[in-house]
Amino acid sequence: MHIAGNMLQVIHCATDSHGVVIRFEGSGLQCLSLKPGDVVGKPIFDFCKNQAEAIAAIWRALAGEATAASLEAEGRVFEAHFTPVYDESRAVCGMAGVCIDVTEVRANRDALAEERQKRTNLESLAFHAGRTAHAFNNLLTGVLGNLSLAQMEADPGSTLAVSLNEAERACLRTRDLVAAMSTFSQEGGPVKTALPLEQCIRQAVLAAGLGAEVRCGIRIDPGLWSVAANEPQIRQVFADLLVNAGRAMPGGGIIEIDAWNTRAVEKLRPGRYVAIRVTDHGAEIPTIHLNRIFEANVTAREGGIGLATSHSIVANHGGELLAESHGGAGVSFTIYLPAAVAEAPKPKIEVVQRKENHARILVMDDEQSIRELTGRMLSSAGFQVDMADEGGDALRQYREAFAAGKPFDAVLLDLRVPCGMGGYETFQAIRGINPGVKAIISSGQAESSIMANYREHGIAAVVPKPYNINELLNAVYQTVRSAA
Repeated sequence: MHIAGNMLQVIHCATDSHGVVIRFEGSGLQCLSLKPGDVVGKPIFDFCKNQAEAIAAIWRALAGEATAASLEAEGRVFEAHFTPVYDESRAVCGMAGVCIDVTEVRANRDALAEERQKRTNLESLAFHAGRTAHAFNNLLTGVLGNLSLAQMEADPGSTLAVSLNEAERACLRTRDLVAAMSTFSQEGGPVKTALPLEQCIRQAVLAAGLGAEVRCGIRIDPGLWSVAANEPQIRQVFADLLVNAGRAMPGGGIIEIDAWNTRAVEKLRPGRYVAIRVTDHGAEIPTIHLNRIFEANVTAREGGIGLATSHSIVANHGGELLAESHGGAGVSFTIYLPAAVAEAPKPKIEVVQRKENHARILVMDDEQSIRELTGRMLSSAGFQVDMADEGGDALRQYREAFAAGKPFDAVLLDLRVPCGMGGYETFQAIRGINPGVKAIISSGQAESSIMANYREHGIAAVVPKPYNINELLNAVYQTVRSAA
């Protein structure tokens, strides 16, 4: 509401029976740059041109009816109340009006309504993004898992092996895209590990497919800290920023990539951070676009949803993504990510050829194809596998095996089961039978709070879908060994 000296901006007016202004005064005149002499003696309708609602309200007041209407003048919005004025004979002799400036009130109300609509839209987007990501990941699990099994049968170096490897790379790229999309459906934050960045950056350069005209100059400070991050999502952020930089230089050029350790980051909590800057030498982005470049409906440089997604991913990691123009000499995007508490372990040794293990594993998944595929992958490594399609059946099998003195060494449970007991509820019920049960949780919705904080729930490991045979067996071996 427009306020000056804590007073509402109000205009008082009065007309004769024909609508000619006889009084026009009040603090609201300063909003309109008017003086009483500019209005008095003239028809009030002259100041309501093309405002049928206000004109009709004034005529009704002159006919003896108290009315109200909205009135606009010189960019201001007034809430007007008109009352008939009577003479001694009770005949209408004119009209009196009070007009209150509600421009800011309307603007704030509209902004609030717009914000509510945005929130509703984002909640809807989050719901559908989560469901879509879950469905995609279930499908990709079938593709990626079967590719893993087929790769084991193909002769190394053969045409078949090369084709299967290319198909797996495409599948993994799709997995990263789905992981990026699922950032809109955050429930508990991404599943994070200690991630060394140099290899991740170089993989993103290859995945971006920038072409021969664009080269990348990579400068990484020695001793760069690992970050606490979800690798597929962060790799997708790097790839999106590189693609955006490449599009800024259609004639080719050099994209500079710098990474260094830092401890002071404005707007973020005090602590250790790793900064990664991607700089192009393309055209400048106007400030008006730069300030809105991370909005989903802004498509400067065709970044659009990619930049919006990248910003969301970094924010959900507790970091910051900033854009800075260099006055006609290109744009820099700088990512700040929290450093990991502990350095990343060395890469795991692939275990697909190991078949000496004979541990018993109980697999619960409501999707028959995934259940059977997971069973085949585990059996190929020598595990004994039993399967259940929902938590109730898994609980029954676990109880019977435990009572017979032949307990399962580990259970692999699908987190979300639409028509039955889900993985976490099943795990809690099994703990009532055996508090020492070793459980692995799997889900196509990797942003679940249980997946992100699984150790706090007493879960031994997680395997986000889609997974290949190496990822599955590494998690199972790790869990089984911890139980030994």
